[in-house]
Amino acid sequence: MKATLKLSGMHCTTCSVLIDTVLEELDGVHRAKTSYAKQLVEVEYDDTKVNLKTMAQVIKNEGYDVQSS
Repeated sequence: MKATLKLSGMHCTTCSVLIDTVLEELDGVHRAKTSYAKQLVEVEYDDTKVNLKTMAQVIKNEGYDVQSS
């Protein structure tokens, strides 16, 4: 599956790298690509292993806000 999450709270491109890293550490996330400029993250994942709520919580734990788009 693919999903796009709208983010806020990123201050630089390093923030986007951090978000990609924490998402890709989750079992079931195949790829995460965060755009600092667009304030979005596109995620490819296996919905039998991980869900949007879990991914959003991981991002929030790093200090960013998340909305489904």
